[in-house]
Amino acid sequence: WELTTERAASGVYSIRSPDLGLDNITPFTSNVTFFTNPAWNDGTVVYSVLSGVAMPYDDLILYVDGVIRDNLSNMVEFETKQIQVGPGAHQIVWSYRFNPIKLAVMPPLPNSHIGAAFIDDVYFLPAGFTSAPSTGPPASLPVPGTAAPTIVVRPPTAPPTDQSPISVSPTPPLAPTTIAPTSTPPEALYYDGFERGTFPSDIEWSVAGDGLWELSSERATSGVFSIKSPMLIDADDTPTKNANVTLSTNPTWGDGTLYYSVLAGVNMPFDDLLLYVDGELRAELSGMTEFQ
Repeated sequence: WELTTERAASGVYSIRSPDLGLDNITPFTSNVTFFTNPAWNDGTVVYSVLSGVAMPYDDLILYVDGVIRDNLSNMVEFETKQIQVGPGAHQIVWSYRFNPIKLAVMPPLPNSHIGAAFIDDVYFLPAGFTSAPSTGPPASLPVPGTAAPTIVVRPPTAPPTDQSPISVSPTPPLAPTTIAPTSTPPEALYYDGFERGTFPSDIEWSVAGDGLWELSSERATSGVFSIKSPMLIDADDTPTKNANVTLSTNPTWGDGTLYYSVLAGVNMPFDDLLLYVDGELRAELSGMTEFQ
C-alpha cells in the first residue's frame, strides 16, 4: 500500500492498494494494518473507503483482531464506515487480494472496475463522541450502541449425487433471450424462469441450510415468479445462518456459459450472497437494487 493523490475522500492524499496489472495474474495479498493505542478506552474507529474491486478479479476484506468483520467491494465512490471496539489494543487490517480464487485466465474486465482500494480519513472516537474531527476535538454527542457482528462464511452444501441427469441432447449454447419464454430459448440446453411453479421439486435443483429458498412472486426479472432466499432473522439470536440453493448441471453437456439474473439486496456486515462453482468461490453479490 502507498500514499497517493489519485483519489481522496477529503484533502489531497489517501492510501492505495498496490497494482500489479492484469498482465501478471499470479494471486497475491497485500495488507495494511492500523494499531489502536492500548491506552484507549472503548469507542469507534471511523474510516472512508473506496473499494473499487469485484470478484473474481480482486476483493478487500476487513479483519478486526484476526476475525473477518466486513467484505468491501463494488464501490464507485468513497463511503464512511464504522468499527466499534472495546478498550485496549486492537489490530484493524484491510486485506487486498488479487485473483483470490486463483483463476488461470481472467474474464474480461467490466468498464466500471477500478481495480484498487483507497482508504482515507481514519480516526478514533472515544465512547460518547460521534462527530468527525475538523481542526479540534469532536463534538460531544451520544454514541449509538449498535455493535458490528462477527461474520463467519460457511461453504455451501454439496450438490446432490443421487439424482438422474436431465435428458437433453447437447447443442451449441447461446445466451437466453431477454423475454420470459414458455419453453427453452432457441439454441439453449436449459432454461428455468420458474414460471411452471414446480421449484424446488425439479430434479436439477436442491435446497439446504437453516432455511429454504422458495418460489416467490414478490419480484421477478421477467414473468411472474423467481426464487427467493429465506428470512433467517428470528428471536433465537443465532449469530450466523446459511441457506443454499444448488443447480446441478447435466454431466453430458459440453463447455458453455451459464446465464442467470440476480437481485442481491444484501449488504455486509448484515448478510451476503456468495456464488460457488464446484466448491470454489467465484463471486460475491451484494448492494443491488434491481436485477442484473
